[in-house]
Amino acid sequence: MLRLPQKSALAKYLITGAVALGGVGFLVKSSIGQANHYMMVDELYKTDLKQWETKAIKVHGFVQDGADAMHSKIVGQVQHRAFILAKGEKKVWIFFDGPVPDTFQANSEVVADGRLVKASSVADRVKGLDFQLDPDVEYVVMATNLMAKCPSKYDGAQINRKQKTFE
Repeated sequence: MLRLPQKSALAKYLITGAVALGGVGFLVKSSIGQANHYMMVDELYKTDLKQWETKAIKVHGFVQDGADAMHSKIVGQVQHRAFILAKGEKKVWIFFDGPVPDTFQANSEVVADGRLVKASSVADRVKGLDFQLDPDVEYVVMATNLMAKCPSKYDGAQINRKQKTFE
């Protein structure tokens, strides 16, 4: 014969289930709000840029080469830097304060982690780095972290290959 739990035990199970469900719901909602959206520079420009203003994004591309593509200045022991990240025909200005990865250089592959902001909001930074943004630049990325991809020259290094000997 099946015994039904007492009313107090049933209430404990229901309360425990509701608290657990509420906790899981809170975790899901908070993690969705903090998610970083990852995209290549050319993919970013296929979207409406205004939608990314309040969201954390990771933009992946190649550091553009050229005299007007990279600017840096040390102010108060902090390295302030602005550079162009490009993919295909599309490019975006990245503003970053702090040290860069060892492999950071022209044509290197970089992922910039930060937020998309209106170009007008970085006017003082641009002036401090002694250059001019093109008037058609509407948005830039204020990066909080830079990650450099390993150069392809390391892909085929002998040390990374397993040596197989068959006799």
